Amino acid sequence: MTFGNLAAKSSSLLLLLPLILSKFEAQDIVVWYVYSTIVSLQLLMDFGFNPNFTRFFAYGVGGCDITAINKRKHGVTSSVKENLQTLNAIYLVANSVYRGLAIVSGLLAISVGSYLVSDSMMNASHPYEAW
Repeated sequence: MTFGNLAAKSSSLLLLLPLILSKFEAQDIVVWYVYSTIVSLQLLMDFGFNPNFTRFFAYGVGGCDITAINKRKHGVTSSVKENLQTLNAIYLVANSVYRGLAIVSGLLAISVGSYLVSDSMMNASHPYEAW
């Protein structure tokens, strides 16, 4: 899957970039790069929560309860089945964390992002469409 991910990301560079460079004006290319940069910064806003929540969900599916996860006794499972209470608790925490991250990143994108892209948007060939 790593090579598939690399191929998918590289294909956007190899296929999309020549199309953009041949069809758009220089000011519009700047706007495209600004939007591309903002989208790529979304992974930075995750702060590494995704692998941690994935690991915690795996422990819950393996049967661990919250106390076993907190005490780092992951080798001992309480049952062979998934622990629904643990999965529910992890889901509630993940839901609240990602909801907060969405609000913070949305506010940052609206305020700081709008300020940073305003010059590029005004220089675009169609500023209204760029916004």
